[in-house]
Amino acid sequence: HYSDKFQVDAAGGTEELRAVVARVDRTVVFESEDTEGDRYYGGHFEIFDVPVTIPPRVGKVDLHHVRFHKFGKDGLSGSVKFGYSSNYEPPVVNTLLGCSWTDNLEYGLHVVGANAPFILKDNVMANGRNGGIFIQSGSSVQVIHNAIIGVSRSFNAPVTTNELTGGQRVPNYAGI
Repeated sequence: HYSDKFQVDAAGGTEELRAVVARVDRTVVFESEDTEGDRYYGGHFEIFDVPVTIPPRVGKVDLHHVRFHKFGKDGLSGSVKFGYSSNYEPPVVNTLLGCSWTDNLEYGLHVVGANAPFILKDNVMANGRNGGIFIQSGSSVQVIHNAIIGVSRSFNAPVTTNELTGGQRVPNYAGI
């Protein structure tokens, strides 16, 4: 739902508000049972290629309406990670449609791709750590109508020291 545009400053700048209502429950659920302790490891999926075999082996995913709960490796790896090191003709197309990620320990999705088209549409990521989506590389990633709600910092997030002041801070994190 979008609101009407309204004026926010004397210079005529306008803004519109959006409300997000999202269901996170799904029929198919992948869940990590034990994510407590000092390491905070949950389950994770990795989809990748093995270009050294003949013919090359290439993973592919087409998931619709699946829930990932308490997934990811805190501070190390996302809940669902795509990693392609080579280009393929025709390119491999991966799709995540209408899925949900809840209470994940790292990014919900991490994409490292060569020419693999990736479609992420109508998904919701709620209460995750470090962010929702991390696109490290990939020439044809489409992020369409997704919601990322309640992002917080990882339990094991690195702390950096400011060289000038000596103060410590946690590096920034964001939804995408």
